[in-house]
Amino acid sequence: LKKNFYDLCVICDPYFFTNDKELINMDYNLIVENIYKVAEYALRYSKKFNKKVILSGKYQANSYLKKAEELFYQNYIKDHNFKISFNNRKDFGNYKNLYESKIIVGYSSTMLREAFAFDKKVLCLDFANIQNIEFPSEGICLLKKKKYDLFEKRIELIEKLSYKDYLNQVHDLKSIYRLDLNTVNFLKHKLELN
Repeated sequence: LKKNFYDLCVICDPYFFTNDKELINMDYNLIVENIYKVAEYALRYSKKFNKKVILSGKYQANSYLKKAEELFYQNYIKDHNFKISFNNRKDFGNYKNLYESKIIVGYSSTMLREAFAFDKKVLCLDFANIQNIEFPSEGICLLKKKKYDLFEKRIELIEKLSYKDYLNQVHDLKSIYRLDLNTVNFLKHKLELN
């Protein structure tokens, strides 16, 4: 493992499965745009500033869905060459990608929250602002405006901060990640109350 080898890790989250109930209350096109803009902005930033970026695929390397994920991103991101890193879950490949990256960017994946366990700086891009797909915090870790220059400025700011200073600018950190919580005891207590 090479700690902090990549400057940015994009958590891929292709949105090609849906059902009628989801579409009733959501703008499908807005969600799709939000997802591919995360990768597009990261690739543009890495090209402009000669940064190393890895796109961490959602599906396993041997999954038939791998090709669908590649096609999803290739369909929307045409002016950048990129390769998605697909892994095997048994090898914890996505966690390896987190460990080897300085800043983790994404949209709605739980991997953004899990990155805090690796002491990683996170930026969630939520342009869609869909109520049931929202990041549980605000502050430096959330960008809601769909403008590349704001993304660039936010990443530059995050890069300059120490991890401690970064955390001080994350609002309601406990809603993202509870390092002080013993999960087993917490669940036992909740179950006993019901």
